[in-house]
Amino acid sequence: MFFKRLDDYKDKFNHIKISRDENGILEAQLHTDGADLVWGVMMPDPREVKVAQLEAEVDALRKQLAAPGTGQG
Repeated sequence: MFFKRLDDYKDKFNHIKISRDENGILEAQLHTDGADLVWGVMMPDPREVKVAQLEAEVDALRKQLAAPGTGQG
């Protein structure tokens, strides 16, 4: 089976910041150019979100995945 590590894919996405906490939980934080997530024209490409999900699924150390947005709301 093929596995990846966080360092293999965490910097791959334009509108998703991916990190891991000390408990092995991945956080894929959606944003608009590093700031608050803006839904609409400037929102992340759905294909980018799907690729990030696929990358996280084969992360050897992933225990859970949380995907919050960024900003108020």
